[in-house]
Amino acid sequence: MRRFRLVTATVSLAVGALLTGCTQGTPAPTETIAPTETTAVEIPTFVPDGGAEANKPFFDYTLEQLIAANPKPDRKTMVDTLVNAGFDKSRMEVTADETAIGLEVDFMIVAVKMPDDQCLLGQWGARGYSSEMAAPTDSGQCLMGKPEPIDW
Repeated sequence: MRRFRLVTATVSLAVGALLTGCTQGTPAPTETIAPTETTAVEIPTFVPDGGAEANKPFFDYTLEQLIAANPKPDRKTMVDTLVNAGFDKSRMEVTADETAIGLEVDFMIVAVKMPDDQCLLGQWGARGYSSEMAAPTDSGQCLMGKPEPIDW
């Protein structure tokens, strides 16, 4: 029993010392962050005769703004948004926005073949938005397979 009391007393003293060490002494310094100047965010612009590289920032900005305002845009809305931003509708391709049995697709791709014959591809779906520049396929299209008609 005496041994138990000795162990209990030793543990109590150790815990007390640890707690005391945590609460005594000088308080930790606080960090003050000085206010900084607000930096203006530069909005990319469309380069009408520019290639894919010159227009990718604007392409991404345009589609990201659309998705922020409309989290589930359909293919017509994606195409129309790019057309309103200055991209050439006749050089666009788009995938379906629903499956053959009427279900929502996992992702949708819109592509624009730029004047330098490089493609801008924007993909939107369950995993968010991503984009890339790519060379056209051997058939000259930006998308593999048969894109949906853009007939409006």
